Amino acid sequence: MSSEANADTVIAETKVVFVTDTGRKFPVTLGIGKPYLANQTACCVYYMDGYKKPFQAYGEDTFQALCGAIGMIRSHLNSLVEHSGYKIYEGDVDFESENYEENYAFSVELVFAMNL
Repeated sequence: MSSEANADTVIAETKVVFVTDTGRKFPVTLGIGKPYLANQTACCVYYMDGYKKPFQAYGEDTFQALCGAIGMIRSHLNSLVEHSGYKIYEGDVDFESENYEENYAFSVELVFAMNL
């Protein structure tokens, strides 16, 4: 794990659906790349649909960088929920179904418990 090429390797990915307080729905893919070492620093790339570029988390080693990436995704999701009033649903949701509320993740913590 010493080459930046590992940044292109996705090791974890999940799909959620955000629903605004006005009912607007949009799917979002969250992903984490394989942590790698670059110039004595560990890096882990992570991404969320809707942002132009992926983000990077750094650490003393690849495990710390990976944990940082997970923490930053959680922080981004919490911010969207707290400040925008979004609800988060897990996976591909059929909103025409009578039972679509079963996919409601209730909180960012539940998204992480189910997927990461």
